[in-house]
Formats: sequence, structure tokens, C-alpha cells
Amino acid sequence: MSIADAALILDNALSAHQQWRAAIHVAVATGKRLEVAPMRQDDGCELGRWLHGEGQAQHRTRPLFTELIHSHQEFHVVASVVASILKGKSPEQAVALMEGNSKFAASSRALGIAIMRLKGELQKLPEADKF
Repeated sequence: MSIADAALILDNALSAHQQWRAAIHVAVATGKRLEVAPMRQDDGCELGRWLHGEGQAQHRTRPLFTELIHSHQEFHVVASVVASILKGKSPEQAVALMEGNSKFAASSRALGIAIMRLKGELQKLPEADKF
């Protein structure tokens, strides 16, 4: 996989992450239930498939790749907690979990930062190391 392909996956992942975050906020605001099981699985989204597949094969020794895997896993865990609370019909508790400096907000920020940091590192690689 070329660096351009990896960068595109990371760009798409950032966009998808922002959409997930927005969908979770909407669900909390409207009381809509979210499926917990898919949120818990960090290999079900495009980024997760790449992290556990081609990304792992090509970049597993990079510390920023490892950081991204951990940030991605943490986001899925925290998002699934919010979804579980919503499923239990406790929107007030879900809102509290998402506000300000909550674990959800922190994991969301950490994931976005980890995506951008890895993308930046990959784009700086000498051509021979990009593939």
C-alpha cells in the first residue's frame, strides 16, 4: 500500500470519527438507541480494519502507529459505554459522560490527534520507506 493510500485511509478515518462522534451526540440529545456490540469492536470500521490488517503489517514498529491503535481501541470502549447507558435509557448519565473534559471527549480528541500525528509521520518518510 502506498503512503498516499494510507494517508487517504487516515483522512477517511478522521472524517468517519467525526461523523461517529456527531451521531453519538445526536443519539444522546434525542434519546435514540445505539447498537453497543458494533461500537465495542475496534476492527469493524475502516480504520480498525486497516490498523489490524495492512497498517499492522507495514507500520507496527512505529510508536505513533501503536499510539493510534490504543487511542482507537479506547474510543471504541468509551463510545460503547455511552451506547450502553443510552440503551439503559439514561440519557442524563450519557450526557454527563460526554461533557467537557469527560473520558469520551478526551478519547475523541486523543484519537483525532493520533490519526493526524501518524499521517504526518508517514508523509515525512523518505520515498523508500513509504511502502
